[in-house]
This record gives sequence, structure tokens and C-alpha cells, in this order.
Amino acid sequence: MKGFFYSFVLIILILAELLFVPFFRFFGVRFNLILVSILIWFVLNGLKQSLIWLIFGGIILDIFSPLPFGVIVLSLFCSLSIIYFLSVKVFSQKNLGAIALIIIIGSLIYNLLLIFWTKIFVLLHIASINVDLIPNFYFILLTVAYNLVLSFFVYRILKRCVARLPVAT
Repeated sequence: MKGFFYSFVLIILILAELLFVPFFRFFGVRFNLILVSILIWFVLNGLKQSLIWLIFGGIILDIFSPLPFGVIVLSLFCSLSIIYFLSVKVFSQKNLGAIALIIIIGSLIYNLLLIFWTKIFVLLHIASINVDLIPNFYFILLTVAYNLVLSFFVYRILKRCVARLPVAT
């Protein structure tokens, strides 16, 4: 039952990311529902299940992204790895302050890594997309703030859904 529920929630989030999120722009910036969900899922259920969400959600987003294939999955994986390392060393408690810090750090790392991996792909002549850090830094900060606001809603929803699932015996 839990596996079916988790898959269903992930599919709903991916569909929402692809179909509805592009229409919710704020100063030209949109939030990243999959990134926020992966980070919150990591806080609620641990690394193993969040990696499943990362791989499935990242590949689907990579398929529909104008960026070179693999950039989103690499960025998600690296940001989740850094967050995992920080959670082992720094974030021993999972309170709202720690979750907010996880979302801020994860969003910042993810967006910077998107630019980094895209630049690597351009240098290797695999892609021809021009992305610069300086003009995009303002948008990165707005995205981090937007993801932080979204994370409180997603956290409440996912926590409530996980709490309502029956405990397997």
C-alpha cells in the first residue's frame, strides 16, 4: 500500500511540475516542486526513498527540459548528497528551522549546479546553451525564496499524507 501511495504522489508531483508550475511565475521565476519534494521526502523518510524520487522525477524532468539530458539528475543528486552529508554532521534535529535551512541550501546548490553542469556540457561541445552566473544570480535568490515558501505547504501536505498511512506489521 505504501509503495503504491508513494508512486502515486510522485506521479502527481511530476505532472504538477510539468503542467501547472510553469504558469506560476513570480518576477520571472518559478518554484521547483520536484526539488522541494525530494528534500522534504528526505527529511520525512530518509535517503533511500528520496533517491527513488530523485531518479524517477529527475529523468522525467530531463526528458522535458531544454537543458542537456542528465543535467537535472546530476544537479539533484549532488545537492541531495550534500544535504545528506550536512544532515549527518549538522542537522541532527528535524524541526522547521532545519527544514528551512535544508531547503535554502539545497535550492541554492541545485541552481548553481545547474549552471555549472550546463557550462561543463557546453565546454565539452555537447550542448550550445549560453548560461551565465552573474545575471542569473538574482533569479537564483528569488527561486530559493520561492522554494522556501512552497516548502512549508509541501511539508505539511506530505507529513499529513505519511501520517495517515497504515503502519505495516
